[in-house]
Amino acid sequence: MKIGTLTRATLSSATIAALSATALIAPTAMAADHDDHHDHIAAAYTLELLAPAATDTSATALGINDTGDVVGLIRPGTAAQPQFTAIWERHGDHFHRHQLNNLEGSQFSRGFGIAADGTVAGEAFDSSGNTIPIRWSADGTPNHVTNLNESGSGILNDISEGGTAVGTASGTGVTLSSTGVVTALPTPTPTVTGATVSSYSATSISGDTIGGRAVVSEPHGDHSHDYSHPVVWRAGTVALLPRAAGASNTTVSGVAASGIVVGSSTISGSETALIWDTAGEVSSLPHPGLTDFPHTAAKAINNSQLAVGYASKFAGNTSFGGAALIWDAHSVADLNALVPDLPETVTLQSASDINEAGQIVGTATTSDGQRGFVLTPVSHEPVDTTLTIAGIADHYHPGDVVTLTAQQDPQTDLDHYHWFTRPNASTDWSLAPEPGISGTFTFTAQLEQDGYEVLVRLYDDNHSVVAESAPVTLHVTNHGGPDGPGPGDPAVPPATIAASDTSSRFGKRATISVRVSAAGRAATGTVRVSGTAIKPVNSTLVNGVATVRLPKKLAVGRHKVTVSYLGSASAKPASRTVAVRVDKARTKIKASVKPKQVRAGRKRPQVKIHVQTPGISLKAKGKVRIQVNGKKARTVKLVQGKATVRLPRVTKARTLRVRADYVGTKNLTQAKSKIIKMKVRR
Repeated sequence: MKIGTLTRATLSSATIAALSATALIAPTAMAADHDDHHDHIAAAYTLELLAPAATDTSATALGINDTGDVVGLIRPGTAAQPQFTAIWERHGDHFHRHQLNNLEGSQFSRGFGIAADGTVAGEAFDSSGNTIPIRWSADGTPNHVTNLNESGSGILNDISEGGTAVGTASGTGVTLSSTGVVTALPTPTPTVTGATVSSYSATSISGDTIGGRAVVSEPHGDHSHDYSHPVVWRAGTVALLPRAAGASNTTVSGVAASGIVVGSSTISGSETALIWDTAGEVSSLPHPGLTDFPHTAAKAINNSQLAVGYASKFAGNTSFGGAALIWDAHSVADLNALVPDLPETVTLQSASDINEAGQIVGTATTSDGQRGFVLTPVSHEPVDTTLTIAGIADHYHPGDVVTLTAQQDPQTDLDHYHWFTRPNASTDWSLAPEPGISGTFTFTAQLEQDGYEVLVRLYDDNHSVVAESAPVTLHVTNHGGPDGPGPGDPAVPPATIAASDTSSRFGKRATISVRVSAAGRAATGTVRVSGTAIKPVNSTLVNGVATVRLPKKLAVGRHKVTVSYLGSASAKPASRTVAVRVDKARTKIKASVKPKQVRAGRKRPQVKIHVQTPGISLKAKGKVRIQVNGKKARTVKLVQGKATVRLPRVTKARTLRVRADYVGTKNLTQAKSKIIKMKVRR
């Protein structure tokens, strides 16, 4: 997993805004249907920091195997040498650290990957300072791999779970089997007439699939230009993949067993994370919108199509500021925002690898220096609900509006659905065209849809299926011709809608009760609620009554909402307007101070803050001001509703009155904690 030398540059704020706007658009390479052929970014991760020995100053994590063992680096000082490779061996809920020996006479090694049995592959310096390939056996013995080429030089960049290492020697990509057999990988063939491959390397492996990079010299008149291209070796074939338009300095850092490749290139002066799909098409991965960090790179991908990497202030270097990132088929996330109670002194700067369990390793900055980290996805409690489809009629005529509604029993806070259709029970389910993700599916019946089946699935925050309905079957007929009067027929009586203004708080669903009648009788059919900030929501009338639940994250303020009755064979369409007022969600703040008694000029008390949003699942964001004796002492930003901050050191004996004030947001009310008294002694 080598990092290429890239040009330092910056992106304009307009460019970042454009990239951020595409964050929810799935790159072609990672696009998939909704039948769970890929994983999704977890809602939260637990954090474990990997410490060096007490005599060492820094630690980093570079690779992780599928059992959770980690390989990385440790340094006893601040200089680049000496540097040692270390393994953090997973033992249940903790690690055992093992420092691996360097080769005799060497002060430098770097292990990049770790196999299932603990074998590590990497690079080292020999006693003369030359780069040589090294493989540590499972018992930790370092071995100079001398047979990659005649001089014994080269590098091993990665190793598979089964112990096959890949690397480069004398400009050629090679594999090293677990038994020590070296094989030169086939040379890729350029697609440009007259072009030649001057060198190629193998940088990553997953199963039997290998990813790498080739330098291709293309003729241009009386001279040639060198370009870097990704390469994939898979199932006995080799494929030279295209560069992104305008790209240079292309690096390949990760590969999935399917042949999907991730890496980065310099495009318009900025490092850009890229992905190549199984067909070889290249797409840029979405930027997270972090304006301080214009550059991005993808470093690894697992077989569930989760990719990890970083955003940074300078290209190819997170030392001066960066954020660890994760991408799935739909979005990108800053991993710092997904760790509840992340200490304010810890920043996850870069992610370097991800295993098949979704565990992520990388490098963090802490108050104690650089540390490796391991993130493990948080498993959510299973949601138990039954899903059914309401609103299906006995039959429809061509042109009728079909409105189906998903109903949960019991009701949960989840509201992410996808609808599926199929012509009959002998065919596969297909994602319904443009159904949205709401609990209502509306379309116009067509005669050819007679016999179609429809089902709906409910998904949790990790996009895992929570519940699936039984299918319902459509019956569409024209009875050989028109059948009775339609909604526009003069003989059909007008409908009357009764609905009142309503109110709610942000995070809770406002409901509108609607009653529709015609000619003194309860109407049948569908009502629709819509507005400027509200996507249309349909509900089926039962005995002339329907209750429509609006989105729970409707913006704070007053909304004008249109309630429409869509009409039926026995009542004409009608509409009316009501008002929906959404107030800010209530908050509560709790604060604690430890210790409550300190000596003057010594220990700084620590304030822990928790801002709660009773009755809703939203985690509070924003700022909290710490007041000491009525004066502002500190301001801290909430992460997942919590924060920790130290008070200024107090040099005189006295009693302090500490209070935490939450300033609120556009959607959350302000709140003040109780006053906490603490003493400062001489």
